[in-house]
Amino acid sequence: WESVYESMERARERGDLVVAGMPHGFFFQRLYYLRGFTNLMMDFVKRPPQLYELIDMLTEYNLELVKRLLKFGEVDLVSFGDDLGCQDRMPISPKTFREFIYPAYKKIFGLVKEKGILVRLHTDGHIVEVMDQLLESGVDILNIQDRVNGLENLVKIKGKVCIDLDIDRQKLIPYGTPTEIKYYIRELVRKLALKKGGLMFYAEVHPPTPLENIKALAEALEENIWLK
Repeated sequence: WESVYESMERARERGDLVVAGMPHGFFFQRLYYLRGFTNLMMDFVKRPPQLYELIDMLTEYNLELVKRLLKFGEVDLVSFGDDLGCQDRMPISPKTFREFIYPAYKKIFGLVKEKGILVRLHTDGHIVEVMDQLLESGVDILNIQDRVNGLENLVKIKGKVCIDLDIDRQKLIPYGTPTEIKYYIRELVRKLALKKGGLMFYAEVHPPTPLENIKALAEALEENIWLK
């Protein structure tokens, strides 16, 4: 904890946003880390009493972590990470999410929100079916992947949450052309940006991405930093 607080103190001294980071996979993923993925999927169907006990224990554990982070005092946002989706669908239904995951999210995020602090949630994969629940739970900044969720679905949450968009690292950045990269980012800005804000970009570069694609990506982000 001393290391965590020191890192936050250095950010404050630099004049940066003070971000309190929670462990990645703090809830849904942590459940299947503990139970095993197949076992957890069966638990959601069979609903053994131990599942509810485990969810309550994990909720309380995360609440204590958040309380310790907030002891720092001057926190701008708390960042959570929990990969909820697969490549083209979710492993659980929206109904299952509402019953087992949403209440914990609402409670944990609520502790942050009542302090007037922003909540950021990173989640990989296809999560279209529960985007509304994520917003209801108190998410202010949603770090979400673009292609697996579909641009047309992201437009539906425009203005409702700050979209922290993870640009397609599977096909576009490594295998697209520089022209395709620039056009795509321009389209993202055109369809998702607002003059009041609410759109951020996140981009990862992995092999075998050619240098010309990295250059095009950097130029596109600079060229479109302001909504024209």
